[in-house]
Amino acid sequence: DRSVSRGLGDVYKRQVFYSSPWIHEPEPEELFRIYAAYGERIKVKAGVDLPYSGEDALVCYLEKGLGAFSYLDKSGHKNYFAIIVPKRTFGDLVSLTQNRMCLKGEILRDSTLIILKRKIWEEQVMKSVATLSCYVRNAISKEESHMEGMIANSTLELPERILSFSYALINAYYPPKLEDWNPLPATLTLTEISRVVAANRTSVSLIISDWIKDGNAQKKGRQLLIYGRLFQNLYDWSCSFDKSSSNP
Repeated sequence: DRSVSRGLGDVYKRQVFYSSPWIHEPEPEELFRIYAAYGERIKVKAGVDLPYSGEDALVCYLEKGLGAFSYLDKSGHKNYFAIIVPKRTFGDLVSLTQNRMCLKGEILRDSTLIILKRKIWEEQVMKSVATLSCYVRNAISKEESHMEGMIANSTLELPERILSFSYALINAYYPPKLEDWNPLPATLTLTEISRVVAANRTSVSLIISDWIKDGNAQKKGRQLLIYGRLFQNLYDWSCSFDKSSSNP
C-alpha cells in the first residue's frame, strides 16, 4: 500500500525496554493508596508549573486532565520529555533524590490532582520494604520510558516517531484497533506533538496532512483519528524473545 509505506519502515513500539516511549505505566495500586489516604484533591488550571523543590514541593497524582515534563533546549525551544495522562504522577522521583534539574512539571489542560507534601510521601514510601520495592520498580519503569522516547527521537524518521507516540498515547487509554479508526484520546495540538517528537510544527503538520489525503487519518473538530493500518508494521523487540528472560 503506497500510502502506508511512504516515509515509513517498521513502526517502533519499543526498541530496548518494556516501557512505552513518552507515556508512563499507570501508578501501581500500592502507591496510589498513599495518595488516596493522605492526599488533597485540587483543581489546577492549564499553564501551571508544579513546585518540585523547597518547602512547597509536592508529589501529585493526575486524576483528570493532561500534563507534561518540559524543558528548554540550548536554543530556548520547549520540548516534552514525557506526556502525563490520568493515573500517572508528578514529582515522585525527584522527591527522594531532591536533586535539582532543568525540568518542569507542566499542566497542559485544566486538571484534577491529588497532591501530597513531599515529606508525607517520603514517610509513607519508606514505611515498609514492600512499598519501597514497589516504588523502585515503578521508578525504573518511568526512566525506561524516558529512555525509549530519547531512543526513538534519535533513531527513527519523523513519520515513525509520530506513529510511535500516537500508538503509545492511544494504548494508555484503550487497545489500538488495527482495522478501524483510533481517536487520539488527548487533543494535543500540532505544536505539542512536535515538542514530543523533536521536530517543528510545520513538518508534523505536513506528515499528518499527507495521511489525511491518503485516507489514513482524519480530523473531527480538534481531534485527530488515525486508521489502524498505519500501525500494522509495528515492531516490538519483545515479540522475538521470552519476556521471562532479562538477557535476550
